[in-house]
Amino acid sequence: MTSTAIAEYLAGVIDDPDCPYVVTADLANPLGLVDFSERRADRFLNVGVAEQMLAAAGAGLSTTGRPAVAVTFASFALRAVEIFRHLVVHDDLHVVLVGSHSGLSAGPNGGTHQCTEDLGIFSSMEGVVCFSPRSVPEAVEALKYCVATPGQYYVRLAKWEPPAGIRSEGTTHAASTDFFASHGSAEPLDVAVISHGVTWNIACDAVEVLLSRGITSCAFHIGRLPAEPLGVTARVALTIEDHSALSGIGRTIRSFLPDARAYRTIGAPWPLGSDDASRLYEIAGLSVAGILDEIEDAL
Repeated sequence: MTSTAIAEYLAGVIDDPDCPYVVTADLANPLGLVDFSERRADRFLNVGVAEQMLAAAGAGLSTTGRPAVAVTFASFALRAVEIFRHLVVHDDLHVVLVGSHSGLSAGPNGGTHQCTEDLGIFSSMEGVVCFSPRSVPEAVEALKYCVATPGQYYVRLAKWEPPAGIRSEGTTHAASTDFFASHGSAEPLDVAVISHGVTWNIACDAVEVLLSRGITSCAFHIGRLPAEPLGVTARVALTIEDHSALSGIGRTIRSFLPDARAYRTIGAPWPLGSDDASRLYEIAGLSVAGILDEIEDAL
């Protein structure tokens, strides 16, 4: 679960006299902020169930010259969009908004908590850099980068992670400074599978099956938006994401691989109801079987 990266990051800076402000909207317990709140009361603020105030408080605190990390659930972060846009982005303040429990990973919490529009909304704001890490180490690195580098950020984290399959340990867990990874064969490619966040595990497993069938394939992880073209060629480009394909990386697939002959997307339709996240992923087609079906049809 990449959502655990919040507590891991804070544990590493809790004794730092220059650690950032941390603000939350009554979610200290589920997001692992309790230890930080007790030991660093001078840097912690709980605004209650008021996400607009979450963004406003983060903006105000950041004017002291110290960055603010505003932490909430991704679905609740949408309540803060207007304030984030007007105060944080417009005034160029150093605020890191963290949306945890994103997409279908919220599972049993139901449609009200399964946020599948957040990445599209925040990435559409000029100047906002968005992160969707594939692992806890990468999520911690993303938080470190955002706090150390002035700007406006949205970090998207997941409550659930697909089980580790046949993917390569080295390509999936090593943190990278450019928040990009690839796994599979070299070009020219028959298939490029592009993912972000925890769908990376599924993409790698599907690529291994495709390779075993003699189909030259490679999985690409886009951990930061905006992103540059991949610089490779492929017959078929497929994006998979625990997010709406209308507004996430699915909408920009042609910019990653402009010369592909066919473009396909598998996203997270909303709402799918309340169920275990693994079951919702299967229903949405965010699975090895779903990817293989889409590729077979495209080829």
